[in-house]
Amino acid sequence: MTFSRISILATTAIVFTATAGQAECVTLDRSQTYSLTRHDPYFSVTNTVSNDGTVREIRESQMNGVTAHVETIYWNGVIAIDRQSDTSHIQVVMDSSAQSADLSRASQAYSYPMTLMVNGATVDHGTFTMETIEQTSLYIGDCAYPVMIVRTTMERQNGSPINEEALLSVEAGMLLGNVAMTADWQPRHGVFFDEIAVK
Repeated sequence: MTFSRISILATTAIVFTATAGQAECVTLDRSQTYSLTRHDPYFSVTNTVSNDGTVREIRESQMNGVTAHVETIYWNGVIAIDRQSDTSHIQVVMDSSAQSADLSRASQAYSYPMTLMVNGATVDHGTFTMETIEQTSLYIGDCAYPVMIVRTTMERQNGSPINEEALLSVEAGMLLGNVAMTADWQPRHGVFFDEIAVK
């Protein structure tokens, strides 16, 4: 199997952040709450997975001495349906059947009509698609974790498509990394972590 360009990028990026004396590797499942931390610049998320697969992510970041907090609710660990920050409330409304999409196997594709809302007002309509590409390994510190590469696209009537590659832990039901992609699926920038721990 040929690994995608981004799986190689992700693995390489994390390998070079590995440090000596790394704590024991974390066993991933859906019964725990996990924290993921990037040191420079500081960025931390805490993920709690509900029995129905919904993920509650609490994010903290620092830039220019200012700390920002964002809370996001995900379906399937991939679909950000509700994001609340200090300044805005963004919602993606779609059919609840998206929660049951099987992202554990490669070569699965799903598409859902969606409505985009900001601060309670409808601002756009479109389609949200997901495609599972392949399973690979992602290094956080010295530890390798299996992830499914899931490509997502938000097609909007009033804007350019938003492409991303999610690095999804199927075992934990949450993201271990994410990469923003160009229109032709070239990496733009990514979010990777230096540490993972059980809360």
